[in-house]
Amino acid sequence: MITIGDVVKHRDWRDSPVPHYGNEVGLVVADDPRAQSFVQVMWFPLDIHKCKTFHPKDALEKVEANNEKY
Repeated sequence: MITIGDVVKHRDWRDSPVPHYGNEVGLVVADDPRAQSFVQVMWFPLDIHKCKTFHPKDALEKVEANNEKY
């Protein structure tokens, strides 16, 4: 389950043809007040145009300390 404070990646990052997509790591900073299945993610490195975006929880996966290199 994805919760505030989790470090996440896009669930499909391994299959993405976009090279930088797999390197994107974010921090879950808030729940979406309009939809319980969505969270707000702050992506790193910070980019003024896309630093905070809303995503469905099931489109994200947690990054664990023992996960593969990201």
